[in-house]
Amino acid sequence: MEDIRIFKYKNLKNKKLDKFKLAARSLLDGETVWDGIFWEASEDKRKVYLSGSFEIGVATPVAPQDCHYHAESYEIIISLGKGRIVWRDGSQINSVDLDYGDIVIIPPLVSHKTMIYNNIFYFIKIPVNAKLEDDKIKIDDNECAS
Repeated sequence: MEDIRIFKYKNLKNKKLDKFKLAARSLLDGETVWDGIFWEASEDKRKVYLSGSFEIGVATPVAPQDCHYHAESYEIIISLGKGRIVWRDGSQINSVDLDYGDIVIIPPLVSHKTMIYNNIFYFIKIPVNAKLEDDKIKIDDNECAS
């Protein structure tokens, strides 16, 4: 049986990480398997839980954010600070300010961009009969200009 995994936000404090994944289907360069119960921050190797089916990411205000959509995945954004979500609905661009505790659910094919003003945001990507690799499709930032 597999152990649970625990990410303690306080373990992120004083680290120079701006954007990273906590869970993913496979490892990228600079990532190593998260093999203990508690996540440990490391500036040279980022520990990732191999989920096999979903992704969880963490981003801070200095993390680069781009305008994009997901072909076959839902994205759930959990705000632990202040920010803004911008999305396109047909030819109309919409935006909403986000505060601590706000949650955004973005369906597949909706162009969006998240701006993080303080603290951190969690990003959860759940596939809909899809593989996660190559699901994020970047588009011109003007598509999400506010």
